[in-house]
Amino acid sequence: MYPAISSAELQPGYASVIRKDSYREPVHLQPGDDVTVHFWRLCNKKNVWYEWCISKPIPGPIHNPNGRSYTIGL
Repeated sequence: MYPAISSAELQPGYASVIRKDSYREPVHLQPGDDVTVHFWRLCNKKNVWYEWCISKPIPGPIHNPNGRSYTIGL
């Protein structure tokens, strides 16, 4: 589903909140909850950019689609 996959896990003993920009409510996490984040790199003739999304515990939107928020010039 994703060109490249990386994952991150919430460290035990830490509660945290992940803000989902396209949602009005944050995703609340409890100590021991797993978080899976996917990152992928895209480019065109002028720029390169990274897109990412959270798929666990609750799927979220793709962030920085088509380099909308940030690109790196080539």
